Amino acid sequence: MKHALAVAGVLVLAGCTAGGSPPTAAPPATVTIAIDNRSGATLFCTAVLAHFITRDTGPIPSGARVALEFDRPDDRGTLAYGTHNGAPMYVENLLCGREGAWDATRVDIDLRPARSGTAERYALRCTDGEPLACALEPQP
Repeated sequence: MKHALAVAGVLVLAGCTAGGSPPTAAPPATVTIAIDNRSGATLFCTAVLAHFITRDTGPIPSGARVALEFDRPDDRGTLAYGTHNGAPMYVENLLCGREGAWDATRVDIDLRPARSGTAERYALRCTDGEPLACALEPQP
């Protein structure tokens, strides 16, 4: 009997909170980041995943564009790039740098707009500068 009363109390409390806020739109299940190389050099970008696994884009010549598709496995702002043993491989960071001097020129891309935003597509525009200048912006 005590158990039944406890369950009923939880259901009543759940009912009180369920209608209190309007529903919000869920973020899209996938996010595409198009790396737009507007610099004068060939770039290399690397997605650093959990457990020190990396996924490289390969060379991105000046004027070229490469798209990466990430999953949003939940609504906590996490991004994933593929799976391992059925579990999402969470993205730690995205690094981009110039060919021939990657270590000296690489920049850590600020992924907060894609993690917290609700857009499906983002453009990562990289231009010349010291360090390399890359900005992530939502696309319509």
